Amino acid sequence: METLQKQEENSYNNELSYQDENWKVATAHKRRKIILNTSAITIPDTEMHQWLQVIPLRNSFSSLIKDGDTSSQEEMTTHIVKPPPIYIHAQITDTLIELLNNTVGRENYSIKELKLEQVKVQTNSPKIFRKVVQVLNIPYIIHTSSRQKRTTK
Repeated sequence: METLQKQEENSYNNELSYQDENWKVATAHKRRKIILNTSAITIPDTEMHQWLQVIPLRNSFSSLIKDGDTSSQEEMTTHIVKPPPIYIHAQITDTLIELLNNTVGRENYSIKELKLEQVKVQTNSPKIFRKVVQVLNIPYIIHTSSRQKRTTK
């Protein structure tokens, strides 16, 4: 038994020595030095500006513009609110279109046909809206979301 153990130890030692011979020791590599004055790193300013554009910066914490500098800003325009649409029950829209063209003009409104023989008329200004409502009150049944005056008797 002892001979078997000795043989196993010898074979184990032989394997270790064989493995030690096959192993290579890693050598430390020197780090590359960065040389700043090489032609690859230094780019002329014109070429750099060609590829890298200047980023516009702004300071959100800077002081506000004074009242005297308002002439450079855009002048504020008054926004005209569109009036509500007019919904009309009409089977034939040709006569309605002719009537609207004669009263307010073709460019002052837009028409869209809806389901169930309804037409939606959208006017561009409140003045034109009033004209259309006055003209359409007599022959057509209309529905608008504007308030109507109630008279009490």
